[in-house]
Amino acid sequence: MKFARAGIWSLALSVLVAMPAMAQTYGSPDSGADGLYLRGEGGWSHMNDMTGDTSGGTSYTSEQNEGYIVGGAVGWKFDQLRLELGLDFSNSGIKSVDLNNAGGAVSGEVHNTATMVNALWDFRTGTFIVPYIGIGVGTSYVTLDNVRRNGVLLSDSSQTVFAYQPMIGVNFQLTDHLALGLQYRYFATVDPSFNYAPGGKLGVKNDSHNVLAGLTWSFGVPTPPPPSAPAPAVYQLPPPVINPQAGPPPVPQPQVFVVFFEFNQAALTPEGRHVAQQAASAFQQDGATTIELTGYTDLTGQTRYDLDLSRRRALAVRDYLVQLGVPVGAISANWHGKQDPRVPTTGREPQNRRVEIDIP
Repeated sequence: MKFARAGIWSLALSVLVAMPAMAQTYGSPDSGADGLYLRGEGGWSHMNDMTGDTSGGTSYTSEQNEGYIVGGAVGWKFDQLRLELGLDFSNSGIKSVDLNNAGGAVSGEVHNTATMVNALWDFRTGTFIVPYIGIGVGTSYVTLDNVRRNGVLLSDSSQTVFAYQPMIGVNFQLTDHLALGLQYRYFATVDPSFNYAPGGKLGVKNDSHNVLAGLTWSFGVPTPPPPSAPAPAVYQLPPPVINPQAGPPPVPQPQVFVVFFEFNQAALTPEGRHVAQQAASAFQQDGATTIELTGYTDLTGQTRYDLDLSRRRALAVRDYLVQLGVPVGAISANWHGKQDPRVPTTGREPQNRRVEIDIP
């Protein structure tokens, strides 16, 4: 059992460490809205052996079958912190009971009805994958339900005791309202003491390993801003009108092209490649010597993640211009993340996901 417990913790910690790296590639940088939420959950429960002694000195060990756990929680999200009140019921049938190391035919079940106050901390990844850790404290109403050995009643008793549960998990933010979650939870209580039918009291350990899937519905989602006009494929200042009778031509005006990107992506779209081709042609035809690239994102992600995303966008445009024959030494690439939005909105604004190409 020690090896199984170590394996479960190792797997859970590995998932937590790997999630931020995995999440760089996928989905929405939304960890859910602040405010009220409800969660329903259920899954597998593995009870450790219940060991202890009776007040008469008899040693007691029971082994349980694999069981189940169901329940839910109501909570409130404050940015990365979540506080919630949870209620769960777990059940495991008793597989064997040894009294002073002597077995026999057994029947009965073990129930835990836990009421817990949980505190959880979400780790922001800039995507729809949100790993978290947490701790819960509360009480459990523990029941040995009609436990018999060789037909003789041993205990049919309950007690409410202090309980605690460290947990680790991940939520997948499917929509603004709905998240799908997976969680590992170690649940334990102080040793309950039950009435022992042959006489006296029975005190035993009570702990379990639990893996749950859950669905969370958030109520605090803000109304999204109205959609803006579609982003134009190209933004270019018109060339100056030259009158041959008006003397020397004016100084050439800088040309500006804008390459737009899909949400949370740094790969050029077909429209983006077309814009870059136009910029490369203008650079070659005008005999320009430099091109300046500036990458941006919309305002939905985290500052650090958005800065890296704008960098990847600027470098993607630079690499494509080099493929089109623009000397790499002529290209200056910069990136500013969510700074200087074209449209000042916190939503998923297409015109803010861009790389501006300036040809002085």
